[in-house]
Amino acid sequence: MGHIALAAGDLAAAEEWLLEGISGCEVVGMPYLADVIRGELTQVHLLAGDLARARESALSREGDLTMIDAWIEVSEGRGHSVGVRLLDDIAACVGAGDRYSAAMLLQSLIELDLPLPPVAIADRLVEGVDSPLLLRLAEHVRAGAGGDPAALLEVAARWRDEGQTRLEAAALAGASRLLRAAGEGRAASAAQARAEEAARAGGLSTPVLRFARASEPLTPREREIASMAAAGAASKEIAALLHLSVRTVDNHLQRIYGKLGVTGRAELARVGLDQGT
Repeated sequence: MGHIALAAGDLAAAEEWLLEGISGCEVVGMPYLADVIRGELTQVHLLAGDLARARESALSREGDLTMIDAWIEVSEGRGHSVGVRLLDDIAACVGAGDRYSAAMLLQSLIELDLPLPPVAIADRLVEGVDSPLLLRLAEHVRAGAGGDPAALLEVAARWRDEGQTRLEAAALAGASRLLRAAGEGRAASAAQARAEEAARAGGLSTPVLRFARASEPLTPREREIASMAAAGAASKEIAALLHLSVRTVDNHLQRIYGKLGVTGRAELARVGLDQGT
């Protein structure tokens, strides 16, 4: 059950089930299986953006820490070399016919917000197979590598229908970035808001979500208005203090909400302004 909840992106449920599994393994004397489950618990902490607990849980078990290190390196701003390694590993797995490992690495590549592999690799991944996961991952790669936000939004909808919250949120965040780059700010904000909604549902804080959220910093004026709104000031009060019209203030607030991935003043007060710097 913990594995299923983790795949779906329900981190709270996953952690509960995995801790129960570790406890059960220790009681009946199955240390190897307990280590496997600890590996999944480490993934839970990584997906939640809690690097300290991820490292702690990783060091409490035997096994390869390569993927854990990759997540930590990316979160610390050292993603280029990680991307190169993962792309090489994915190509090697596809060449060896190890599609399961290639799929897991590819999902990490997406969630780490690293450059996607060539479309040819995605095509080879799904040659002669009918696995929904592999087929959808290939669609995700084609849309992302092709810079097609509409296709990514379609992929996100399919991930949602299949209960894959993690990849739904990643596809929406990717689409938001592409839309913003194309000058479609309103559509970008809508996609980012949906990504944040999916992320909140599962407790997710993956690099692709964090980087997309911070892709457009607040201007000094927006930070000023956001700070006042977060402190509880109404638009009319802000307008009077800053010598602006109420409509201008409200327009600024809508842009602020879109950049920070929130839906209103209450959420703005909760998230703070550190992500808008």
